[in-house]
Amino acid sequence: MNIDFYWDVGSTNSYFALKLIKPIAARHHATLTWHPFNLGFVFQSNNYVLMDEPKAKMRNRGAGTICHSGCLITSRLKPAGH
Repeated sequence: MNIDFYWDVGSTNSYFALKLIKPIAARHHATLTWHPFNLGFVFQSNNYVLMDEPKAKMRNRGAGTICHSGCLITSRLKPAGH
């Protein structure tokens, strides 16, 4: 089995996905095919502006941490306005 992995070196989400996908691929004896792309270009081409996202969504970016074995550890989020 092969997994196509599209990633952007400047994206924190790509970093977290990489930490999660490697153990999944190993568990299923799959190979990873790396496809670098420029997420900024994709955003710009679609008139996406990150700072136009709702403030609550922006506060929750990066709310999780990856442990050494590849699991996602989420933190308790404070309610909006606290």
